[in-house]
Amino acid sequence: LDSGEVDVGETIRFGFYEQQGIQIPGDLRVMEYVNSVVQEHDFELTGLQLLERFQFQKAHHFTFIDRLSGGEKRRLQLLTVLAKNPNFLVLDEVTNDLDLETVEVLEDFLMDYTGVLVIVSHDRIFMDRLTNHLFVFEGDGIVKDFQGTFTEYLEFKRTQELKELSEAQASRRAEEQLSWSQQKSDSSARSKAEVKTSDRKLSYNERREYNRIEGEIEKLQEKVDEVNIKLADTSLGYSELSDYTEQLAELTASIDSKTERWMELAEIAGE
Repeated sequence: LDSGEVDVGETIRFGFYEQQGIQIPGDLRVMEYVNSVVQEHDFELTGLQLLERFQFQKAHHFTFIDRLSGGEKRRLQLLTVLAKNPNFLVLDEVTNDLDLETVEVLEDFLMDYTGVLVIVSHDRIFMDRLTNHLFVFEGDGIVKDFQGTFTEYLEFKRTQELKELSEAQASRRAEEQLSWSQQKSDSSARSKAEVKTSDRKLSYNERREYNRIEGEIEKLQEKVDEVNIKLADTSLGYSELSDYTEQLAELTASIDSKTERWMELAEIAGE
Protein backbone atom coordinates (compact mmCIF):
# COMPACT_ATOMS: atom_id res chain seq x y z
CA LEU A 1 0.00 0.00 0.00
CA ASP A 2 1.19 3.52 -0.76
CA SER A 3 -0.98 5.14 1.87
CA GLY A 4 -3.40 4.38 4.67
CA GLU A 5 -4.06 4.73 8.37
CA VAL A 6 -3.17 2.60 11.37
CA ASP A 7 -5.23 2.69 14.53
CA VAL A 8 -2.73 2.01 17.32
CA GLY A 9 -3.96 0.86 20.71
CA GLU A 10 -3.02 2.84 23.81
CA THR A 11 -0.98 0.00 25.29
CA ILE A 12 1.03 -0.78 22.14
CA ARG A 13 4.79 -0.22 22.36
CA PHE A 14 6.40 -0.63 18.96
CA GLY A 15 9.90 -1.91 18.40
CA PHE A 16 11.24 -1.67 14.85
CA TYR A 17 14.53 -3.03 13.60
CA GLU A 18 15.10 -1.92 10.01
CA GLN A 19 17.69 -3.01 7.48
CA GLN A 20 19.49 0.33 7.51
CA GLY A 21 19.95 0.16 11.26
CA ILE A 22 19.18 2.89 13.80
CA GLN A 23 21.14 5.93 14.90
CA ILE A 24 23.17 5.47 18.07
CA PRO A 25 25.34 8.23 19.60
CA GLY A 26 28.93 7.28 18.87
CA ASP A 27 30.43 9.48 21.62
CA LEU A 28 28.94 7.35 24.43
CA ARG A 29 30.50 4.25 25.92
CA VAL A 30 28.69 0.96 25.31
CA MET A 31 27.75 0.28 28.95
CA GLU A 32 26.70 3.89 29.52
CA TYR A 33 24.39 3.81 26.51
CA VAL A 34 22.82 0.41 27.21
CA ASN A 35 22.18 1.25 30.88
CA SER A 36 20.39 4.45 29.87
CA VAL A 37 18.09 2.57 27.48
CA VAL A 38 17.35 -0.21 29.98
CA GLN A 39 16.56 2.23 32.78
CA GLU A 40 14.40 4.45 30.60
CA HIS A 41 12.20 1.56 29.44
CA ASP A 42 12.24 -0.54 32.62
CA PHE A 43 13.62 -3.60 30.87
CA GLU A 44 13.72 -6.90 32.80
CA LEU A 45 17.47 -7.40 32.33
CA THR A 46 20.26 -5.10 33.47
CA GLY A 47 22.60 -3.50 30.99
CA LEU A 48 25.35 -5.93 31.95
CA GLN A 49 23.11 -8.96 31.54
CA LEU A 50 21.94 -7.77 28.14
CA LEU A 51 25.47 -7.14 26.92
CA GLU A 52 26.60 -10.56 28.09
CA ARG A 53 23.62 -12.27 26.52
CA PHE A 54 24.43 -10.72 23.17
CA GLN A 55 28.08 -11.70 23.50
CA PHE A 56 29.76 -8.34 24.06
CA GLN A 57 33.13 -9.03 25.58
CA LYS A 58 33.80 -7.26 28.87
CA ALA A 59 36.76 -5.51 27.29
CA HIS A 60 34.29 -3.67 25.03
CA HIS A 61 31.77 -2.67 27.69
CA PHE A 62 33.44 0.68 28.23
CA THR A 63 34.56 1.22 24.63
CA PHE A 64 33.22 4.23 22.79
CA ILE A 65 30.50 3.15 20.36
CA ASP A 66 32.31 4.77 17.41
CA ARG A 67 35.18 2.32 17.93
CA LEU A 68 33.04 -0.81 17.59
CA SER A 69 33.25 -2.98 14.48
CA GLY A 70 30.38 -3.00 11.97
CA GLY A 71 29.06 -6.31 13.32
CA GLU A 72 29.22 -5.09 16.91
CA LYS A 73 27.30 -1.93 16.01
CA ARG A 74 24.59 -4.06 14.38
CA ARG A 75 24.32 -6.12 17.55
CA LEU A 76 24.09 -2.99 19.64
CA GLN A 77 21.36 -1.60 17.39
CA LEU A 78 19.40 -4.82 17.76
CA LEU A 79 19.95 -4.86 21.50
CA THR A 80 18.66 -1.26 21.66
CA VAL A 81 15.38 -2.18 19.96
CA LEU A 82 14.83 -5.11 22.32
CA ALA A 83 15.80 -3.15 25.44
CA LYS A 84 13.01 -0.64 24.75
CA ASN A 85 10.69 -3.43 25.90
CA PRO A 86 8.23 -3.44 22.95
CA ASN A 87 5.11 -5.59 22.95
CA PHE A 88 4.81 -5.31 19.16
CA LEU A 89 8.13 -6.09 17.51
CA VAL A 90 8.88 -5.73 13.77
CA LEU A 91 12.16 -7.15 12.47
CA ASP A 92 13.09 -6.28 8.88
CA GLU A 93 15.78 -8.62 7.47
CA VAL A 94 17.27 -8.77 10.95
CA THR A 95 19.68 -11.65 10.22
CA ASN A 96 21.53 -9.69 7.53
CA ASP A 97 25.09 -8.90 8.66
CA LEU A 98 24.70 -10.88 11.90
CA ASP A 99 27.06 -13.76 12.62
CA LEU A 100 25.62 -17.22 13.29
CA GLU A 101 26.17 -17.07 17.05
CA THR A 102 24.31 -13.76 17.32
CA VAL A 103 21.44 -15.12 15.24
CA GLU A 104 21.18 -18.11 17.58
CA VAL A 105 21.17 -15.82 20.63
CA LEU A 106 18.45 -13.71 19.03
CA GLU A 107 16.39 -16.81 18.24
CA ASP A 108 16.60 -17.98 21.84
CA PHE A 109 15.65 -14.52 23.06
CA LEU A 110 12.63 -14.33 20.74
CA MET A 111 11.45 -17.83 21.67
CA ASP A 112 10.67 -16.40 25.11
CA TYR A 113 9.17 -13.20 23.70
CA THR A 114 5.48 -12.91 24.62
CA GLY A 115 4.46 -9.96 22.42
CA VAL A 116 3.45 -9.77 18.78
CA LEU A 117 6.38 -10.59 16.49
CA VAL A 118 6.39 -9.63 12.79
CA ILE A 119 9.36 -10.80 10.74
CA VAL A 120 10.21 -9.65 7.20
CA SER A 121 12.89 -12.04 5.99
CA HIS A 122 14.31 -14.31 3.30
CA ASP A 123 16.00 -16.44 5.98
CA ARG A 124 14.02 -19.68 5.87
CA ILE A 125 15.66 -21.33 8.89
CA PHE A 126 15.17 -18.23 11.05
CA MET A 127 11.50 -17.99 10.10
CA ASP A 128 10.87 -21.69 10.64
CA ARG A 129 12.05 -21.47 14.23
CA LEU A 130 9.99 -18.43 15.14
CA THR A 131 6.88 -18.04 12.98
CA ASN A 132 3.61 -19.95 12.64
CA HIS A 133 1.58 -17.52 10.51
CA LEU A 134 2.74 -16.21 7.13
CA PHE A 135 1.78 -13.51 4.69
CA VAL A 136 3.56 -14.59 1.51
CA PHE A 137 4.09 -11.92 -1.17
CA GLU A 138 4.08 -13.82 -4.46
CA GLY A 139 4.22 -10.85 -6.82
CA ASP A 140 1.59 -9.21 -9.06
CA GLY A 141 -0.23 -7.96 -5.97
CA ILE A 142 -0.87 -11.51 -4.67
CA VAL A 143 -0.49 -12.00 -0.91
CA LYS A 144 -1.19 -15.46 0.55
CA ASP A 145 -2.34 -15.85 4.16
CA PHE A 146 -1.00 -19.17 5.48
CA GLN A 147 -1.14 -20.73 8.94
CA GLY A 148 2.12 -22.61 9.45
CA THR A 149 5.88 -22.39 9.01
CA PHE A 150 7.65 -21.39 5.81
CA THR A 151 8.75 -24.97 5.15
CA GLU A 152 5.14 -26.13 5.56
CA TYR A 153 4.08 -23.42 3.12
CA LEU A 154 6.61 -24.60 0.52
CA GLU A 155 5.33 -28.16 0.91
CA PHE A 156 1.73 -26.97 0.61
CA LYS A 157 2.56 -24.96 -2.51
CA ARG A 158 4.36 -27.91 -4.08
CA THR A 159 1.37 -30.12 -3.28
CA GLN A 160 -0.96 -27.69 -5.03
CA GLU A 161 1.33 -27.54 -8.06
CA LEU A 162 1.44 -31.35 -8.28
CA LYS A 163 -2.34 -31.56 -8.05
CA GLU A 164 -2.77 -28.97 -10.78
CA LEU A 165 -0.33 -30.92 -12.94
CA SER A 166 -2.22 -34.13 -12.23
CA GLU A 167 -5.56 -32.55 -13.13
CA ALA A 168 -4.11 -31.12 -16.34
CA GLN A 169 -2.69 -34.52 -17.32
CA ALA A 170 -5.99 -36.24 -16.53
CA SER A 171 -7.85 -33.71 -18.68
CA ARG A 172 -5.39 -34.18 -21.53
CA ARG A 173 -5.68 -37.97 -21.20
CA ALA A 174 -9.47 -37.79 -21.41
CA GLU A 175 -9.27 -35.63 -24.53
CA GLU A 176 -6.76 -38.03 -26.11
CA GLN A 177 -8.96 -41.02 -25.24
CA LEU A 178 -11.93 -39.34 -26.90
CA SER A 179 -9.82 -38.49 -29.93
CA TRP A 180 -8.50 -42.05 -30.09
CA SER A 181 -12.02 -43.50 -30.00
CA GLN A 182 -13.09 -41.12 -32.75
CA GLN A 183 -10.06 -41.97 -34.86
CA LYS A 184 -10.77 -45.67 -34.38
CA SER A 185 -14.34 -45.19 -35.55
CA ASP A 186 -13.26 -43.07 -38.53
CA SER A 187 -10.61 -45.62 -39.50
CA SER A 188 -13.13 -48.44 -39.46
CA ALA A 189 -15.68 -46.50 -41.51
CA ARG A 190 -13.05 -45.41 -44.01
CA SER A 191 -11.79 -48.95 -44.48
CA LYS A 192 -15.26 -50.22 -45.24
CA ALA A 193 -15.92 -47.44 -47.75
CA GLU A 194 -12.61 -47.61 -49.62
CA VAL A 195 -11.27 -50.20 -51.97
CA LYS A 196 -8.02 -51.62 -50.75
CA THR A 197 -5.09 -50.79 -52.99
CA SER A 198 -2.37 -52.55 -51.00
CA ASP A 199 -1.66 -56.24 -50.59
CA ARG A 200 0.08 -55.64 -47.24
CA LYS A 201 -1.35 -57.91 -44.56
CA LEU A 202 -0.71 -58.21 -40.86
CA SER A 203 1.79 -60.90 -39.95
CA TYR A 204 0.86 -63.54 -37.40
CA ASN A 205 2.70 -61.68 -34.61
CA GLU A 206 1.26 -58.31 -35.66
CA ARG A 207 -2.25 -59.79 -35.61
CA ARG A 208 -1.67 -61.09 -32.06
CA GLU A 209 -0.30 -57.70 -31.01
CA TYR A 210 -3.22 -55.92 -32.64
CA ASN A 211 -5.76 -58.14 -30.88
CA ARG A 212 -4.30 -57.51 -27.42
CA ILE A 213 -3.17 -53.88 -27.62
CA GLU A 214 -6.61 -52.37 -27.12
CA GLY A 215 -7.05 -54.31 -23.90
CA GLU A 216 -3.62 -53.14 -22.73
CA ILE A 217 -4.61 -49.53 -23.34
CA GLU A 218 -7.80 -50.01 -21.33
CA LYS A 219 -5.84 -51.50 -18.42
CA LEU A 220 -3.37 -48.61 -18.49
CA GLN A 221 -6.28 -46.16 -18.44
CA GLU A 222 -7.69 -47.93 -15.37
CA LYS A 223 -4.33 -47.47 -13.65
CA VAL A 224 -4.37 -43.78 -14.59
CA ASP A 225 -7.79 -43.46 -12.96
CA GLU A 226 -6.48 -45.17 -9.81
CA VAL A 227 -3.48 -42.85 -9.59
CA ASN A 228 -5.69 -39.79 -10.06
CA ILE A 229 -7.88 -40.94 -7.17
CA LYS A 230 -4.79 -41.25 -4.97
CA LEU A 231 -3.56 -37.82 -6.01
CA ALA A 232 -6.87 -36.33 -4.90
CA ASP A 233 -6.14 -37.41 -1.32
CA THR A 234 -5.35 -34.18 0.59
CA SER A 235 -3.53 -36.09 3.35
CA LEU A 236 -0.70 -37.21 1.07
CA GLY A 237 2.80 -36.00 1.85
CA TYR A 238 5.16 -34.43 -0.65
CA SER A 239 7.10 -37.67 -1.27
CA GLU A 240 3.95 -39.67 -2.05
CA LEU A 241 2.59 -36.95 -4.32
CA SER A 242 5.87 -36.84 -6.20
CA ASP A 243 5.86 -40.64 -6.67
CA TYR A 244 2.26 -40.74 -7.90
CA THR A 245 2.85 -37.85 -10.29
CA GLU A 246 5.85 -39.69 -11.76
CA GLN A 247 3.71 -42.84 -12.15
CA LEU A 248 1.04 -40.80 -13.92
CA ALA A 249 3.56 -39.40 -16.38
CA GLU A 250 4.90 -42.91 -17.16
CA LEU A 251 1.41 -44.34 -17.65
CA THR A 252 0.44 -41.48 -19.93
CA ALA A 253 3.55 -42.00 -22.04
CA SER A 254 2.77 -45.75 -22.34
CA ILE A 255 -0.80 -45.05 -23.44
CA ASP A 256 0.41 -42.58 -26.07
CA SER A 257 2.90 -45.11 -27.42
CA LYS A 258 0.43 -47.99 -27.57
CA THR A 259 -2.27 -45.80 -29.10
CA GLU A 260 0.09 -44.78 -31.88
CA ARG A 261 1.01 -48.43 -32.49
CA TRP A 262 -2.65 -49.48 -32.55
CA MET A 263 -3.42 -46.84 -35.18
CA GLU A 264 -0.52 -48.08 -37.30
CA LEU A 265 -1.68 -51.70 -37.15
CA ALA A 266 -5.31 -50.73 -37.74
CA GLU A 267 -4.38 -49.01 -40.99
CA ILE A 268 -2.59 -52.14 -42.19
CA ALA A 269 -5.45 -54.39 -41.11
CA GLY A 270 -7.97 -52.11 -42.78
CA GLU A 271 -10.20 -52.17 -39.71
